[in-house]
Amino acid sequence: MRHLIELRDSDIFPGTHNQDPSNFAEKKTARAVLLNDLGQVALLNVGRYGYHKLPGGGIEAGESPRQALERELLEEMGRRARIIAEVGIVVEYKNQQERKQTSYCYLGETLGNVVPTNLTDSELANDYSELWVNDIDTAINLVETDQPIGYSRKFIQARELAFLHAAKLLTQF
Repeated sequence: MRHLIELRDSDIFPGTHNQDPSNFAEKKTARAVLLNDLGQVALLNVGRYGYHKLPGGGIEAGESPRQALERELLEEMGRRARIIAEVGIVVEYKNQQERKQTSYCYLGETLGNVVPTNLTDSELANDYSELWVNDIDTAINLVETDQPIGYSRKFIQARELAFLHAAKLLTQF
């Protein structure tokens, strides 16, 4: 899968010193730019913190990125998807969390009927809600204009924009 970008504190907060990440804990996640049959793009609105993100989440032990994405899409969106293409990888080095996060993103299209979601307590407390926007440009604009509250959410915004811009190139056949 193509490496898109590495994000460090200095990229998100100019003038910040980047720590040596050699002792950072590692986390891997899988995400999707998910399209429905109308060409709309799925986002999750995180109401409590004022931002939007792509559906997806952590890769659990023994899962491949694709398996994790399949599980996360069912949990968060109640949807199955067919993977169309690999979008790319974003690596984040977060000083405050002492974490290196590697996120794998895919372009997918919804399949079948919607099933009930299974949001975590944290997702419910953060007021997650599903949002379908008309196209990828609308998704990009929405994420660009978000003003997320909090340290890690600013990384999320930069990551999601990298994925959305790369996915846009894939959808311009």
